[in-house]
Amino acid sequence: MSYSSFWRDLEVQFRALDQIRELRADWDYKAKSGGRGDWRVTGTSNTALRLHFERLARLAGGALDETGNQDSLQVWLDTLKDRSPNFEYGAQCEEQNEDGTRGPCHIRGRINRLAEASANLCIELEIEAIEAERRRTLQPEAVADGSRPAQPLNPHATPGSATPANSTQTDNTPAQVRKPVKGTADSSVAPTAEKPAREAHDKGNLELLRGKEFVTVRTACRFGGVKQRAIQAAISKGSLEAIGTHQNRRISVASLLKYFPSENSGR
Repeated sequence: MSYSSFWRDLEVQFRALDQIRELRADWDYKAKSGGRGDWRVTGTSNTALRLHFERLARLAGGALDETGNQDSLQVWLDTLKDRSPNFEYGAQCEEQNEDGTRGPCHIRGRINRLAEASANLCIELEIEAIEAERRRTLQPEAVADGSRPAQPLNPHATPGSATPANSTQTDNTPAQVRKPVKGTADSSVAPTAEKPAREAHDKGNLELLRGKEFVTVRTACRFGGVKQRAIQAAISKGSLEAIGTHQNRRISVASLLKYFPSENSGR
């Protein structure tokens, strides 16, 4: 499934839930708290339909979460708040402390017709994905932001030139075991001591990919045990399939398993 197809499929499923027009998400933010605010999905007494919406919303939010450390439902609702015209601010109110003094101020809002808002945002994200896939097809050498040419596979070569015999060429060898040829400098290979312990531990960990068709660039780096530059070089070379741009860039799990075959039996 392509990234655009992912959003197209979610749009259809969200649209089917729009029969519950009362479904909404209420937002409450405590001023100066440093947080993002709390959400509550409400508006229906049908628990099954509400849970069905939350399941779809978590799939959508998980696809947008670049770090993998955020709550996927919160990510989706925050994105709707920022991008959907269905969000509106409500009244502000203040808490009162026990001694009668003024307490924290709360800013409230809501996303009306939650399923409709979600379906429409999926269309926007599908359009962005279609455009990114088109650019990737027309400019296979483009880097993640789609605006600059990719670095040559050989850091000592110029675009379009042949690889010198004594140069180190980027390949699918993990960064910590790849050694530059004498007389050359491979700046893309970091010393093993500088690799974060968790990423080294995650090398070849199939749990990072389980149940997913696409993963973030960061997850791909962790699974392959390589730096982001090596992943970008593999994308430019066509060895890894990537879709999307910027924070929405995702790497195909199938291409990762093919590119790092020696890791598949590790765990």
